[in-house]
Amino acid sequence: MQELLTDDEVVALCGATQSSWPLPLLTVATDDRAVTAAAFRGLRALLVRRLATAGDGAHPAIEPGLAAIVTRAAAATRIVVAHVSSAERAGWAGAGVAAFLDDKGLILDVVNATGIHGLQTADQAEAAHRVAAFVQSRFEPAADVTLSPDGCILLAASGQEQVYRVRPGLVERGTVIATTAAFEVSDVADPMAVETFLARVLR
Repeated sequence: MQELLTDDEVVALCGATQSSWPLPLLTVATDDRAVTAAAFRGLRALLVRRLATAGDGAHPAIEPGLAAIVTRAAAATRIVVAHVSSAERAGWAGAGVAAFLDDKGLILDVVNATGIHGLQTADQAEAAHRVAAFVQSRFEPAADVTLSPDGCILLAASGQEQVYRVRPGLVERGTVIATTAAFEVSDVADPMAVETFLARVLR
């Protein structure tokens, strides 16, 4: 079953479960004031949707299945992610797909451009298919008219220095320079390299 959550609700759930979301959130800035405001908005939404109850006042009671899936994603030992980015400066700039791996299996998060998350458990084959399909949709020339002219998809995995940059008709391998967020190309890759990469990092 897929759990649909806003960025605000993710912030609220992380606060309630004392965890930290490991990826950027499109609609929530990183400063304390913005995070606090998002947490209040998110908790209110969860209460209205009956995914949380007031509990003892200070600590809301979260629906157990939802709390478990968010906690697992937040504590993942490995993350594989593909997301819209500027081609010149790496950063989350639109829709994306993330796979959170732990010793129990895998949590898949499909995020749209407005910060709506679809969280669900998945197996390796499904996760690889969803990530590859997302990447392929941007590789096909003119497949996505919402992608800006300088936009691309970045595909990366925790523990892997190598990053793939995908643009219409072009797949490049390289690295992201931490200090500038610039993408440094090492070579042009065969499109099938994406599937090979996913098969390796999603094991």
